[in-house]
Amino acid sequence: LFITPFYWFIAVLQKRTRYVGPGDMYLHRFESKGLAMLFALYTLLIAVYGGAFALVITGKTLQAMMVKPATEYTAEEAQSVRDFDRYQELLTKQSSVPLGNEEKHELSILQEKEKRHELQSFVSYLHIDWFYVSYALIVGAYTIMGGLFAVAFTDVIQGILILFLSFAMIPLGMIKLGGFAGLHARVPDYMFEIFGSASVSEYTWYFVAAFATANLIGFAPKSFTSGGAPQDDMTARVGLVTGSFAKRFVMIGWAFTGLIAVGLFGGQLSDPTMIWGVLTRELLGPGFVGLMIAAIMAGNMSSKGAAALEWSAAFTQNIMLPL
Repeated sequence: LFITPFYWFIAVLQKRTRYVGPGDMYLHRFESKGLAMLFALYTLLIAVYGGAFALVITGKTLQAMMVKPATEYTAEEAQSVRDFDRYQELLTKQSSVPLGNEEKHELSILQEKEKRHELQSFVSYLHIDWFYVSYALIVGAYTIMGGLFAVAFTDVIQGILILFLSFAMIPLGMIKLGGFAGLHARVPDYMFEIFGSASVSEYTWYFVAAFATANLIGFAPKSFTSGGAPQDDMTARVGLVTGSFAKRFVMIGWAFTGLIAVGLFGGQLSDPTMIWGVLTRELLGPGFVGLMIAAIMAGNMSSKGAAALEWSAAFTQNIMLPL
């Protein structure tokens, strides 16, 4: 939020320099191919982490929307779900009364299983490994075939769908909770604070200040393929700044939906990253579930497509050609 206004200046730099690879800026400023190559390598390493993280979150969200009925569980899957229910039961009991020796032993065994991700609150039809491979291949294919045009086209579609994704579940969730009174009754008060305290949240005011400062220092222009694509300076500025502020606005919807999720399903999932999918399945009807799946996939596919252009430019221009 704090660095977004600086896009007004960064957009023009990206537009006027006409660089292809992000390392070109270091090559021409410091006349060092090695420094340009190092920055390109850094960009690619960050891309591996960021791209993998986005794939994991998308896959887990979709898993939560494609749930097997209990009648179709294998014996192993049924046992995993029973163990999860028992684990939650013992945790709840432990918070109010002391457990007996046998229950303590049982809880310790279940805790070890939970650490190894062997407990599941539900079982999904979606095989996560096949999803990762097929999804990555699809994004790679249309980015290679369509280039910047394909990426810009998917960004437009994603921009429309993201508005639906961000706010669709708020009214339905609030109705189910019984309005703001029900929300406050089920969600701890500290979760409504903008800045948390060190005892209950990592997002203290000084963490946010330090993080924003670090981002601003490292805020070099690097998105030359998409950020530098507009026709003129004003288009670059208005597009980047208003688009980014629109994204900051929809983040309010994401956070508010998160509070609703805590109120409805707090402590009921083996993996909290699946919560968006669970909310979608429980609150939206079949047609809207399909639309939500499209919105989630479009949101990830468009950003990965745009980033892939920058990664390929970094590798080709700043690593392969110099070598």
